[in-house]
Amino acid sequence: MIYLEHGNKKEDYRKSNIIYEETKKYNYKVECKQCGQVFFRQRLDKNFTKKYRCGKCRGKLVVFEIEKE
Repeated sequence: MIYLEHGNKKEDYRKSNIIYEETKKYNYKVECKQCGQVFFRQRLDKNFTKKYRCGKCRGKLVVFEIEKE
C-alpha cells in the first residue's frame, strides 16, 4: 500500500496566489510515537489516547498541550 503525503496548505495557497490566513487556534499537538505523524486539535476527549490510534501506522499517540502566547 502506498501512502500519499497530505498537501501543505501554505504552499498550495502560495502557488495559487490566494492569501492564506490561518484563523484557528490549536490547543493540542498530537504525535504518533511510531511514525512521527503530527496533527493538531482544538479540543480533546479525556480518553483520547486510549480511544484513538495513528491512522497511518496504527501506532500509539502522544498529546502535547500548546502554550498560549
